[in-house]
Amino acid sequence: EKLLKNGEIINGRVAGFPETERHILEPQEIISLIVIPIFIEETFWGFLGFDNCIDNNEWNDNDIKYFKIATKRLEHSIELVAKQKLLERENKRFKITMDAMNSGVYVADMQNYELLFLNKFFTDLIGDKAGEKCYKALQGLDEPCSFCTNNHLLSENQKPNQVYVWEFQNRITKRWYQLRDHAIRWVDGRMVRMEVAVDITGQIEANKQITKLSQVVKTTSQSVVITDLEGNIIFVNEALVKIGGFDNESEIIGKSMYAYTDEQGVTKLKQEIFPNIFDKGFYYGELNLRKKDNSIFPAEVNGSFIKDETGKPELLVAMFSDISERKQAEKDIISAKEKAEESNRLKTAFLNNMSHEIRTPLNGITGFLGLLQDPNLEDEHKQGYIDIINKSSNRLIDTVTDIIEISKIEAGLIEVSIEEVPVNEMLNELYSFFGLEAKNKGLKLIQLPSLSDDASVVLTDNHKLNGILSNLVKNAIKFTDKGSVAFGYNITTDFDSGPLIQFFVKDTGIGVPEERQRAIFNRFEQADIEDTRVFEGSGLGLAIAKSYVEMLGGKIWLKTEEGIGTEFMFTIPYKTKTGLIKNEAQQKKSKNKQGGLKALTVLIAEDEEVNKLYFKVVFKNIFRRAIYVETGQQAIDACRDNPEIDFVLMDIKMPKMSGYTATREIRKFNKEVIIIAQTAFGLSGDKEKSIEAGCNDHISKPVKKKDLFEKIESYFN
Repeated sequence: EKLLKNGEIINGRVAGFPETERHILEPQEIISLIVIPIFIEETFWGFLGFDNCIDNNEWNDNDIKYFKIATKRLEHSIELVAKQKLLERENKRFKITMDAMNSGVYVADMQNYELLFLNKFFTDLIGDKAGEKCYKALQGLDEPCSFCTNNHLLSENQKPNQVYVWEFQNRITKRWYQLRDHAIRWVDGRMVRMEVAVDITGQIEANKQITKLSQVVKTTSQSVVITDLEGNIIFVNEALVKIGGFDNESEIIGKSMYAYTDEQGVTKLKQEIFPNIFDKGFYYGELNLRKKDNSIFPAEVNGSFIKDETGKPELLVAMFSDISERKQAEKDIISAKEKAEESNRLKTAFLNNMSHEIRTPLNGITGFLGLLQDPNLEDEHKQGYIDIINKSSNRLIDTVTDIIEISKIEAGLIEVSIEEVPVNEMLNELYSFFGLEAKNKGLKLIQLPSLSDDASVVLTDNHKLNGILSNLVKNAIKFTDKGSVAFGYNITTDFDSGPLIQFFVKDTGIGVPEERQRAIFNRFEQADIEDTRVFEGSGLGLAIAKSYVEMLGGKIWLKTEEGIGTEFMFTIPYKTKTGLIKNEAQQKKSKNKQGGLKALTVLIAEDEEVNKLYFKVVFKNIFRRAIYVETGQQAIDACRDNPEIDFVLMDIKMPKMSGYTATREIRKFNKEVIIIAQTAFGLSGDKEKSIEAGCNDHISKPVKKKDLFEKIESYFN
């Protein structure tokens, strides 16, 4: 057996074999034998043996040759039988497998379109059509299909391509199939088309429904978001993208729902919304949502979960509606209700106050008039009673005047009369008028004008300006028990409207509580002060003052701290006759001439330490005050904070902001200060650029002391 497995032939007389083998063979009367091994697919399968029991002859070469031929034929026959059995088993297994599939499988010749095989799926559907043309059996056509995939399945050299996948509705069954076509070599060697068809009609219909529903979801005005069970967003519709100010859904999908609400909303999602959905299956309520720009808006939310095939929660879905307008409407209704109640309360308070403000002085007048009629009244009391009657009369006149004035304002009957008004003179009159009253209360009354008498003559309404200042000063004295009351004005500049005269009235009185500051200019406001320190007055003064300021084209506001004091400020346009502003600048220059350089305050804008040191040496003990800055912004701030600056030496090249830009900004609020530009550029046109930026003059570096002082003295000496 070992020899045979090695492919060797056993040939010879038994007498020459080993004793163990002779013992087996000789009793069978075998004289000689030849044994040839049989190999099937290179595996030892068995052997073919010939025994000689007749004579002592041995087999010659021809015998051995024929025996080998016979063995080879036997090997071939055995192989055929084995392969046939294997093929039958494989065919049976293939058919069982194909018939068990929930998909259709057929094989068709790619040349003549003959159906070579159909599985049970197709035979149950159309019958056993093997041998017929595929286009006839499957589509009911008389010629090959125009959509046949044969040309997709073979390459240019007629080799099979990859699987071709497509979808098609069958003409006979009217159902949709996903088809997977592939060119394969058939058992007989020819090239065939094998097609696997999966019925996807249900999926197509479902997809249509999903598409319809998806389109509805996408286009609905309500915002829709779908998340996984952890709150990670997997779908949003167009409405949510739009309402959130996003460019597309990719900016939202994949992120947590917690990222699109505020801190309170995160807590609400974790502790209320998600637990309710999992416990009850739904949630209805409100949630604050965050837009792309981080602004927050209130939304009405209706949430539930989507179940999987087993009925377990798989996804969370929520619909949102922006209820900002509804919330605002609710606030407006509440506000309107509160305003109506407030209006009724103020009206009641006003009527009570007016009754008090009219009856109180009337009571003083009538009461003390009655006392004056007493013939036994001593002379020493008469003057006191007369003073009380006069004071009560003035209080009554003020109250009636205020009522009439506010009524005229309400009716639009007030007209503005523009004339030349000497503001300094008006301040002097107010100082004289209120001086005694302030002195009697132990208060220091201060007036602070900032212009010469000529420059303080402005074009405005004399009566209204006087009324505004009178009301403010009177109030300041009324609400101040100790300290001082100061009033005056400054000139300022507004970028849009030009120069303004800004008045102020500052006291060290009781201040205005924070909760009342917004309503301080409302009519009848004092009438609603509910404390034990109610001050006499109609409560109309600040309302009248505010109306007057607005009529004159200005604004009024206040700064206050309770217990520390209050400062009222208001502006009106600084309009004068032609040349008054220029004259003021000339007067300032004349003033500086009288004092020389020692009277000047100068600003040096220079960032280089060496140059700064040079100017400090050159300017030592020359001016009243020298201010040094290193940037353009610092130069602007210094000029704004120190309006007394007479002269600026402006370096053009400074970090962050050039001297040109700094000069332009300074000119917006200070037209008078002398600005001399200094530059190391040394280019032609530098002076023109400096003048264009608003500088008065220009000097090139290196700056010579003599040249510099000549320029300065040309403006101030």
